[in-house]
Parts: sequence; structure tokens; C-alpha cells
Amino acid sequence: MSYDKMCENLCPDYMAMGMTWDDYWNGDPQMTVAFRKMHRLKQESRNQEMWLQGMYIYEALLDVSPMFHDLVKEPKPIPYPAKPYPISKTDSEKRKEQEQIENDKKIQAGVRAWKERANRVITEREKKGAQTNG
Repeated sequence: MSYDKMCENLCPDYMAMGMTWDDYWNGDPQMTVAFRKMHRLKQESRNQEMWLQGMYIYEALLDVSPMFHDLVKEPKPIPYPAKPYPISKTDSEKRKEQEQIENDKKIQAGVRAWKERANRVITEREKKGAQTNG
């Protein structure tokens, strides 16, 4: 096959990738390399999106599946996730940091509540002690 015929055969493929007729025939030949790479990246991205969508659907089905158990008296679905799945390592690290901050706040609130209860009990005991001694 001649080079001209091969170029003619490939032209529709590059146009399907988004390259214009003029760019393909009159532009820099290196543009075809960039368009092939861009097309591959788009395909990988689309594949990742579809896989992620499948994960969400799969999890949603699992979360509502308790509703279809006949033996359970009061079936309750599992709540849908409040936040989307982290996609990148950076997103995952941010999510872990945020969860740690939220857990720390819960622990601090619990310690504060315990401290307040303990202080109330101590204060009540001191009042009772003062009343019985007085």
C-alpha cells in the first residue's frame, strides 16, 4: 500500500478523533500524534467514568437490597454515600484528612460532654456534702 493511500484511509479515523480535514492534510504532521494520544486519553477517561458509574449503581443496588428481604420485619435501606468516591490519590488523602478532623471533633465533643457531666456530679456532691455538714 502506498503512503498516499494509507493517508487517505486514515483520514476518516483522524476526523472521527476531532481533527479537521485541513489540519490533517495541511497541518503539522505531528498533530496526528497528538490527536492519537488525545483520543486514547479520552477513551481511558471514558472507560474510567463508566467503571465508576457501574460502582455507584452496584453500591446503590446493594444499599437497597435489604428492602427486598421478606424475612425482615422492618427493612431499612443503607444510606447512600454522602460524598462521591475519591478518584485520585490527592482526593483520597484529602478525604482521609477530613475524616480524621471530623473524628477528632467528635472525640473532643465527647470529652467536653464527659467533663461537664463530671463537673456537675462533683458540684452536686459538694452541695450535698455542704448541706449535710451545715
